Amino acid sequence: MAEAGQLTIDKVAGPVGEALIMTAAGLAVAIPAVLGYNLLGRKVNQIEAELEGFAHDLREIGRAH
Repeated sequence: MAEAGQLTIDKVAGPVGEALIMTAAGLAVAIPAVLGYNLLGRKVNQIEAELEGFAHDLREIGRAH
């Protein structure tokens, strides 16, 4: 751009606008992905805790007999 001569708003606005649109598109994809990842992570932790409790209960039943 500097080689083309004097910079004007017309020469800069196009690429800046495209960058802003791509940033918005990236955020539109990234935000739901992060929310979904966190939701699934919480669910996995909940299931893991339930399985740990089940394993503990099963071990105690085995010791009682």
